[in-house]
Amino acid sequence: MWRAGRLFTVTWNNIPTHQHPPLQHLLLGRSFALFGENDFAARLPTVLMAIGILVATYRIGCQTVGHSAAVTGVALLLVTPFFVDNARGCMMEIPLTFWITTTVVLYYEGLRRPWAHLLLALPLGAGILTKSVLGLMPLLALGGMVGSAELRRPLRGLWIWLGVLLGLGLGAAWPLHQALTQGGEALEAHYLGHVLARSTRELDVVQALLRYPLILLKFYQPVILPGLVGALLLLRRSGLRCHRAAVLVSWIFVPLVLYSFSSFRTPRFVFPILPPLALCAGYWLSEKLPRIASLLAIRLVPLVALATAAVFWTSPALLTRDTNGTFKRNATTLRAQLPESESLPYLGRHYWSLASPLLYYAERQLARSSASAEDAIRVARSRPSRLLMCARNRLAEVLQQGVPHEIVLEDRDWVLLRLTSGQEARADSFSDQG
Repeated sequence: MWRAGRLFTVTWNNIPTHQHPPLQHLLLGRSFALFGENDFAARLPTVLMAIGILVATYRIGCQTVGHSAAVTGVALLLVTPFFVDNARGCMMEIPLTFWITTTVVLYYEGLRRPWAHLLLALPLGAGILTKSVLGLMPLLALGGMVGSAELRRPLRGLWIWLGVLLGLGLGAAWPLHQALTQGGEALEAHYLGHVLARSTRELDVVQALLRYPLILLKFYQPVILPGLVGALLLLRRSGLRCHRAAVLVSWIFVPLVLYSFSSFRTPRFVFPILPPLALCAGYWLSEKLPRIASLLAIRLVPLVALATAAVFWTSPALLTRDTNGTFKRNATTLRAQLPESESLPYLGRHYWSLASPLLYYAERQLARSSASAEDAIRVARSRPSRLLMCARNRLAEVLQQGVPHEIVLEDRDWVLLRLTSGQEARADSFSDQG
């Protein structure tokens, strides 16, 4: 984006892409400017936001379910693999969740200091500038205030309305900029092409009812089951604190119901419900199993977190596979073998998992996958480098063509081949190894 001179338009390989607003990319760019273009700088904004989510979750918990449940909820987030995995990546789930939790924190703070509701403009606008319409989730979460006279009271004042309107105005800065600089086609590509078209392909009633429950059971352990039980327990309780906790219940269920009507369902869309799920789970454990909750939050989770951190710092391969390691180690080789003006022919299905690290580490572009091995070979032979990147599960199709080749690089998931003439073929080609 910096090289293309488009600081408010997300680009990929210098070409505008209208999938996301630009805020997180701008923050990532500031990190690169401070610490250089490296993996530490790439991860740092997300890591800091993940820590911010833990702090905000604790603060929200103290306002709704009490100190003990808040500490337990934070502990449960720290042992939720889906949360920890996203906390060290560069996707949009952690940033969006950070802005949403910050919005909810400011809402509760405004119950005591009404002027604090004016500050809602910053995280609400930032959420929209991070994930577009999904950034409106805090407004869905705050729908739970209708059940409590105390929570509804700010609606009679001016501060909260100013905060919300200013936040929506801040979020509107991006589509306004896109319309002024690129015309209505940019807005159409995002709102109609990326948002609406993917959400309205077809309505499958069975999938609408079952898809997200299955996603929650698969990805949202260990908080999903105790979280749902805790949410139901909160609905049955009375008192000021439980009325305040109605926002947690709304935060969980309203997005789930609304997003179920979209034909495009993914674990990423409902990631921001993890904090309220964790707090509801912490509430249930603290109420029903207080000794276990205390042991978990005060002893077990800190020990596990420290041990995990130590392993990540010393031997990360024990816990996770570096899927981009081959690109990192061989960036110089890739740049030397593939001319900058030439896109790399590809045969396979998982385009973005290869195209993005190839562009990031080696600054080279991966062509879209060819329809068949014959097409891929023909394209590779037409290029000066004669290189072909092939997914492992498609390699047999290339070998069946009997084309002479040599291996330039190989990974667990892919092989980079150079097609040769019969005289140039090395004796240790991949087919001979096979």
